[in-house]
Amino acid sequence: MIKRPESLAGDWGPLLMVALAAAAFTEPTTAQWPELPAAAEVVPFSVVADGQTNQQSAIRERQRRVITTATEWGAFWAELHGLVEPKPAAPAIDFASQMVVAAAMGQRNTGGYSIAIEGVFAANGKLLVRVEERSPGSSCMVTQALTAPVTAAVVARSDAAVEFVERAITTPCG
Repeated sequence: MIKRPESLAGDWGPLLMVALAAAAFTEPTTAQWPELPAAAEVVPFSVVADGQTNQQSAIRERQRRVITTATEWGAFWAELHGLVEPKPAAPAIDFASQMVVAAAMGQRNTGGYSIAIEGVFAANGKLLVRVEERSPGSSCMVTQALTAPVTAAVVARSDAAVEFVERAITTPCG
């Protein structure tokens, strides 16, 4: 015999509450970029460290860096590849005309994270570097290993102040 509930109390209450909670739960999937100034100009850049493949860096803290010397670059590259043997040679950078902008997510307890430089712009006397951090949703199956995603890009050398403009995205799964 099927019981017809007269109210939300009784046998149906807990089941209904779980169903409503599950239906109401949604993970954020996109965040909008902050709007660029109207006069923003695109600055060409080339990625020298990809935040999807550079997961095993030794850079454990969240960082944003502007690297303007060969000494800083060598130290950064060594830290980036601190857990890799043999270490790959660092790409040659002409610091007289170029500099490196870099972003590290810091150590994460699982895989599924990535970071990318999505664009570089000049506006209002500043260099704006767009950084996107991606995190796995709560239902994603991920590698159970420590990761530390890092990305870096070469841009034309500039004396302008560098500002990192960021957005975070959670990738839903399943």
